[in-house]
Amino acid sequence: MYKRTLAVLLFFSAVLFSCQNAGQPTAEPGTDPVAAPGSEESVLAQLKREALPSDDLLGRLKQGLVRLQEGYDQAEGRMPSVKEVEVSIDAECLLSISNKADGGTMVQVNLKDLDTNGLSLIPDLAQGEFPGLRIKTIEQKPTVLHYQGGRLVDKGDELVIYLADRTAIESVTPAILQSIYLCQGLIE
Repeated sequence: MYKRTLAVLLFFSAVLFSCQNAGQPTAEPGTDPVAAPGSEESVLAQLKREALPSDDLLGRLKQGLVRLQEGYDQAEGRMPSVKEVEVSIDAECLLSISNKADGGTMVQVNLKDLDTNGLSLIPDLAQGEFPGLRIKTIEQKPTVLHYQGGRLVDKGDELVIYLADRTAIESVTPAILQSIYLCQGLIE
């Protein structure tokens, strides 16, 4: 099941990448199709240079969650429930999302506790609603901790993330899934 989910995500990532690159000029015959215009360095060489070692779990997790931070940054001012959100993760896969809106809240969950088969998208059907992503915990255990003003106020069985638009959710979903797979040892 995990392989099928990963294959679907990779397919959609490829489609999204293709759509984003549609309409861009193609390389002329005899030129390097990977080289950026006006650049001596190819995109492939740049990716190799910037790639993190496979044994750098924390670095890879942080790199993967950059999109989530960007999604929150873009949502600020557009969503009343988002104010100065900070996304962080530690080497033990503990994800923390702190939000200064509503008196300061924080959600914490270990990515090892999330069930990739329990993932669903939340549509924004009515005016004023925002799209989201819901990921249930394995066996619906209450391992998602909710803090208000530094005090634990609830334990839930799902991580729920709302962002300002569907494009942000579409961008964040594969990054979060990749982070979960890394933490659970399902990919290297």
